Amino acid sequence: MRFFSFLAMAILFVLTACTGGSDSPAAQKALDQWFPNQYKIVGKHGGDWYNSLLEVEAKNDPKLRFTLDWVNKEANGELQKADVEKAIEAAKVNRPLAESMLAILKKNALEAVSVGVNRRENQVEIVIYEDPFSQIFSAQLVQISKLVQDWAKSNNWLSCFFTLRVIEASERGKYYPEIFDARLLGGRNDWATNKSLVTAQANVLDENSMLLLPSTVSLGLEREKTFRQKAHAQVVDFLSAQFPDALHHVELQSMVTSSLELENMNEIRYSFPYCPLSEETKVSGSCQGRFAGRVSAYYNLKSNTVDNIGMESGIVPGF
Repeated sequence: MRFFSFLAMAILFVLTACTGGSDSPAAQKALDQWFPNQYKIVGKHGGDWYNSLLEVEAKNDPKLRFTLDWVNKEANGELQKADVEKAIEAAKVNRPLAESMLAILKKNALEAVSVGVNRRENQVEIVIYEDPFSQIFSAQLVQISKLVQDWAKSNNWLSCFFTLRVIEASERGKYYPEIFDARLLGGRNDWATNKSLVTAQANVLDENSMLLLPSTVSLGLEREKTFRQKAHAQVVDFLSAQFPDALHHVELQSMVTSSLELENMNEIRYSFPYCPLSEETKVSGSCQGRFAGRVSAYYNLKSNTVDNIGMESGIVPGF
């Protein structure tokens, strides 16, 4: 018996080597060997030097999905049959929970949504597809978190770590199905990182965490980067006009602060530190903490314009 197990793994190793480093075909062959004609790989996420996340779907039940870790630097990805079996069993638990949460959201007029549940980690991940930069969003955040809280209590959860992610309506159906594996919202998901407009998080069964939920609202990294760069460019122009006889370096990342106006979701306030441009600054590309002052600017999310640019008072030169 050990011989045949060894032979199977040897065959898997050879098949993997023949794929030229492409993990999905090798992993698919392993799944076909262990679970003939039952599962297919439908996506790969991450792809850094160390590992990836493979998304798998049951052929006879497309709503049953799970993810598998694949270690890129290993020839066989360190994929084991036992790990696949655990992922399948977890999906069978998570899927009906996600379906029940989805039904509650739709009953409350939230149609453009996707849901992922990870019972083992007490996680609920919800994606809504819309423009969050409206007065509706703040009310929706409260509504959805309360629905998740009631749902978690009804399922006798002791804690429930809830993440809400907002993605443009035009992206609906391009990546997430209505029911997805909650692990897809992890750090290895480049698509979610790039497409997210807003995220918020809380343990909905902890009242203190619920009170802090609005303060966790943050802009997606890629979208915020675009806003910041536009505001930064206009702050540079503003300083040039203020000091026509002197050049300044304005920080783009270091010590820049930002705050999202939550009540109406209509603007971001930026505060950019600056310093005189010197040879040292040119070489380092930074003020290195020695600021001459700060300039504030407001990015209007409705009009996509930058306004109310002005010098901030109370800044000690050299701080």
